[in-house]
Amino acid sequence: MSAERQVVGGSVVRMDAHPKSPRSMRDTGLEEGFLLDLMLKTIYRLGIERASEISNVIKLSVAIVDEMLRLGQELKLLETLGQRGASMTAEMRYALDTPGDLTRPIPEVRVVKQKSRETAVADPPTLLAQNLADQRFVVTVEMSPPKGVAAQRLL
Repeated sequence: MSAERQVVGGSVVRMDAHPKSPRSMRDTGLEEGFLLDLMLKTIYRLGIERASEISNVIKLSVAIVDEMLRLGQELKLLETLGQRGASMTAEMRYALDTPGDLTRPIPEVRVVKQKSRETAVADPPTLLAQNLADQRFVVTVEMSPPKGVAAQRLL
């Protein structure tokens, strides 16, 4: 790690170029609930399963992600799916757990047909609109009505 030296008050002070990487959930300075929520949302939205993938997305070390995964399992929020492949580098896969207590029936969702909305009746087409729709030759005249006169009366 590169470091800078700076003179403060006549003495040389070493200033690190980067802050130290956190080694645990506590070292991040963030609440466990916040970190766990962030990880669960990431798993849900992106559909990722492995600690290394989660680590890459949320930018925390795999060790911290493993700690978060263990906490999620303890709280019955995550389940272990096992490993994909039989190699020594195969990682455990995780998924969001199903609700633990299914003794209560899951509510049925039905789509209820809504009443059709009444729409306003359109005015019948004007003679100009009829002629344009029939692709007839139309001559138009533009008029500027005097102030205070309603344009509808002129038409």
